[in-house]
Amino acid sequence: DVERFLELVHPEDRAAFREALEATRREGRPMELQYRVRLADGLERRMLARAELIRTASNLSQRVVGTAQ
Repeated sequence: DVERFLELVHPEDRAAFREALEATRREGRPMELQYRVRLADGLERRMLARAELIRTASNLSQRVVGTAQ
């Protein structure tokens, strides 16, 4: 669930993360974004997300897959 994942993203980075993900879905362009997460103990970590749109054989959007490190 994207919304539950976004709860982990630093509040100042959520809008940029959401927009980058939507642009991938809308335009099919790959996503690469640096962002921060806030851990339960209050510490922050920097992350790098990469994602791409997977299409069906009919060229319809199927899903977005990616990694975060």
